[in-house]
Amino acid sequence: LAGKNGPVYSPKHFRTFMLPRLKELTKCARELNLIYIFRTDGDIWSIADMLLRHSGVHGYGEIDQSAGMDIAQVREHFPHLLLWGGVDCAWTLVHGSTDDVRREVRYAITKAGMNGGLLLGSSNTIHPNVKLENFLAMLSEGKAFVIENGAEKVAT
Repeated sequence: LAGKNGPVYSPKHFRTFMLPRLKELTKCARELNLIYIFRTDGDIWSIADMLLRHSGVHGYGEIDQSAGMDIAQVREHFPHLLLWGGVDCAWTLVHGSTDDVRREVRYAITKAGMNGGLLLGSSNTIHPNVKLENFLAMLSEGKAFVIENGAEKVAT
Protein backbone atom coordinates (compact mmCIF):
# COMPACT_ATOMS: atom_id res chain seq x y z
CA LEU A 1 0.00 0.00 0.00
CA ALA A 2 2.85 2.41 0.73
CA GLY A 3 6.57 2.98 0.40
CA LYS A 4 9.03 5.22 2.18
CA ASN A 5 7.67 8.27 0.33
CA GLY A 6 4.00 7.64 0.98
CA PRO A 7 1.05 5.63 -0.31
CA VAL A 8 0.83 4.36 -3.87
CA TYR A 9 -2.68 5.88 -3.96
CA SER A 10 -3.43 9.57 -3.57
CA PRO A 11 -5.70 10.34 -0.61
CA LYS A 12 -8.47 11.12 -3.11
CA HIS A 13 -8.13 7.74 -4.85
CA PHE A 14 -7.82 5.91 -1.54
CA ARG A 15 -11.06 7.54 -0.33
CA THR A 16 -12.85 6.74 -3.61
CA PHE A 17 -11.64 3.23 -4.40
CA MET A 18 -10.10 1.61 -1.33
CA LEU A 19 -11.97 2.95 1.70
CA PRO A 20 -15.45 1.67 0.72
CA ARG A 21 -14.09 -1.85 0.16
CA LEU A 22 -12.07 -1.77 3.35
CA LYS A 23 -15.21 -0.75 5.25
CA GLU A 24 -17.00 -3.78 3.76
CA LEU A 25 -14.19 -6.07 4.91
CA THR A 26 -14.16 -4.68 8.44
CA LYS A 27 -17.95 -4.86 8.64
CA CYS A 28 -17.84 -8.55 7.69
CA ALA A 29 -15.07 -9.19 10.22
CA ARG A 30 -17.09 -7.54 12.99
CA GLU A 31 -20.23 -9.50 12.07
CA LEU A 32 -18.18 -12.70 12.44
CA ASN A 33 -16.61 -11.48 15.72
CA LEU A 34 -13.18 -11.42 14.09
CA ILE A 35 -10.38 -8.93 14.65
CA TYR A 36 -9.19 -7.27 11.45
CA ILE A 37 -5.61 -5.98 11.57
CA PHE A 38 -4.55 -4.02 8.51
CA ARG A 39 -0.89 -4.62 7.71
CA THR A 40 1.19 -2.37 5.53
CA ASP A 41 4.64 -0.97 5.69
CA GLY A 42 5.66 2.43 4.36
CA ASP A 43 4.61 5.98 5.20
CA ILE A 44 0.81 6.05 5.45
CA TRP A 45 0.40 9.38 7.30
CA SER A 46 -1.43 11.07 4.40
CA ILE A 47 -4.18 8.41 4.51
CA ALA A 48 -3.86 7.35 8.15
CA ASP A 49 -7.16 8.82 9.36
CA MET A 50 -9.11 7.12 6.59
CA LEU A 51 -7.24 3.84 6.94
CA LEU A 52 -6.96 3.58 10.72
CA ARG A 53 -9.95 5.53 12.02
CA HIS A 54 -12.71 5.64 9.40
CA SER A 55 -12.33 2.17 7.91
CA GLY A 56 -13.24 0.34 11.11
CA VAL A 57 -10.07 -1.77 11.33
CA HIS A 58 -9.22 -3.07 14.79
CA GLY A 59 -5.47 -2.82 14.38
CA TYR A 60 -2.43 -1.82 12.40
CA GLY A 61 0.66 -3.91 11.78
CA GLU A 62 3.98 -3.48 9.97
CA ILE A 63 4.58 -0.08 11.57
CA ASP A 64 7.55 1.09 9.50
CA GLN A 65 9.90 3.25 11.58
CA SER A 66 12.28 3.69 8.64
CA ALA A 67 9.45 5.35 6.67
CA GLY A 68 8.55 7.79 9.46
CA MET A 69 5.84 5.76 11.19
CA ASP A 70 6.91 6.21 14.82
CA ILE A 71 4.97 3.86 17.10
CA ALA A 72 4.60 6.57 19.77
CA GLN A 73 2.99 8.96 17.27
CA VAL A 74 0.76 6.21 15.92
CA ARG A 75 -0.42 5.41 19.47
CA GLU A 76 -0.99 9.11 20.21
CA HIS A 77 -3.14 9.58 17.09
CA PHE A 78 -4.93 6.23 17.30
CA PRO A 79 -5.26 5.21 20.98
CA HIS A 80 -8.06 2.74 20.17
CA LEU A 81 -6.00 0.54 17.83
CA LEU A 82 -4.28 -2.74 18.46
CA LEU A 83 -0.71 -2.15 17.24
CA TRP A 84 1.55 -4.92 15.97
CA GLY A 85 5.30 -4.39 15.70
CA GLY A 86 7.82 -2.17 17.41
CA VAL A 87 11.23 -3.51 16.41
CA ASP A 88 12.69 -2.58 13.03
CA CYS A 89 13.32 -5.66 10.89
CA ALA A 90 15.20 -3.80 8.15
CA TRP A 91 18.04 -2.44 10.28
CA THR A 92 17.88 -3.20 13.99
CA LEU A 93 17.16 -6.93 13.83
CA VAL A 94 19.67 -7.37 11.00
CA HIS A 95 22.53 -4.97 11.75
CA GLY A 96 21.89 -3.71 15.27
CA SER A 97 23.28 -4.97 18.54
CA THR A 98 21.22 -6.80 21.14
CA ASP A 99 21.29 -3.54 23.14
CA ASP A 100 19.75 -1.72 20.14
CA VAL A 101 17.01 -4.35 20.05
CA ARG A 102 16.37 -4.03 23.79
CA ARG A 103 16.08 -0.24 23.48
CA GLU A 104 13.51 -0.55 20.68
CA VAL A 105 11.52 -3.11 22.67
CA ARG A 106 11.38 -0.83 25.72
CA TYR A 107 10.52 2.19 23.58
CA ALA A 108 7.68 0.33 21.85
CA ILE A 109 6.19 -0.95 25.09
CA THR A 110 6.52 2.30 27.06
CA LYS A 111 5.19 4.46 24.22
CA ALA A 112 2.51 2.19 22.80
CA GLY A 113 1.78 -0.72 25.11
CA MET A 114 1.60 0.34 28.73
CA ASN A 115 -2.18 -0.02 28.80
CA GLY A 116 -2.30 -2.98 26.48
CA GLY A 117 -3.03 -2.92 22.80
CA LEU A 118 0.44 -3.90 21.58
CA LEU A 119 1.52 -7.14 19.94
CA LEU A 120 5.26 -6.73 20.28
CA GLY A 121 7.17 -7.98 17.29
CA SER A 122 9.09 -7.15 14.17
CA SER A 123 8.06 -4.21 12.00
CA ASN A 124 7.25 -6.66 9.22
CA THR A 125 8.60 -10.20 9.37
CA ILE A 126 11.38 -12.36 10.74
CA HIS A 127 13.30 -12.92 7.52
CA PRO A 128 16.48 -14.98 6.93
CA ASN A 129 18.81 -11.98 7.47
CA VAL A 130 17.58 -11.37 11.03
CA LYS A 131 20.31 -12.29 13.53
CA LEU A 132 19.15 -15.08 15.82
CA GLU A 133 20.60 -13.32 18.88
CA ASN A 134 18.60 -10.19 18.03
CA PHE A 135 15.39 -12.14 17.60
CA LEU A 136 15.95 -13.85 20.95
CA ALA A 137 16.82 -10.49 22.56
CA MET A 138 13.50 -9.07 21.32
CA LEU A 139 11.57 -11.92 22.92
CA SER A 140 13.49 -11.96 26.19
CA GLU A 141 13.41 -8.17 26.62
CA GLY A 142 9.66 -8.09 26.05
CA LYS A 143 9.16 -10.80 28.65
CA ALA A 144 11.57 -9.13 31.11
CA PHE A 145 9.82 -5.78 30.74
CA VAL A 146 6.43 -7.31 31.50
CA ILE A 147 7.82 -9.14 34.56
CA GLU A 148 9.55 -5.97 35.84
CA ASN A 149 6.51 -3.74 35.37
CA GLY A 150 3.70 -6.13 36.17
CA ALA A 151 1.48 -7.86 33.66
CA GLU A 152 -1.52 -5.82 34.83
CA LYS A 153 0.23 -2.64 33.59
CA VAL A 154 1.59 -4.12 30.38
CA ALA A 155 -0.96 -6.29 28.64
CA THR A 156 0.98 -6.88 25.44
